Amino acid sequence: MTSRALRLTGGIAAATVLLAAGLAGAQAVEKTIDRDYVRRALLDTCVYTENSRKDADKMKIVDACQCAAQRVMRGVKDPDLAGLTESSRIPDAWMRELLGSVPACAK
Repeated sequence: MTSRALRLTGGIAAATVLLAAGLAGAQAVEKTIDRDYVRRALLDTCVYTENSRKDADKMKIVDACQCAAQRVMRGVKDPDLAGLTESSRIPDAWMRELLGSVPACAK
């Protein structure tokens, strides 16, 4: 191997080690979530779900979902958020309320 090839191989190996160390560190940190994070997660889920419906009015989806997410968040108390992390599922009751609120918000 030439010295250039050795330097290139060494550089790739060093970059791989640094990347692996960075990913390991990133996985070890699990943040707790706040009200805004939950609201955005509800909004994203709503938009995705409503957009998949054939009869959905594509021009009103975002506004209706913003309204529905805000309605759900009115009933969410701070103790409800305790213990939730980025990898937690949105509780089923919140999802039912979210999707149930969309028709009223779409008007």
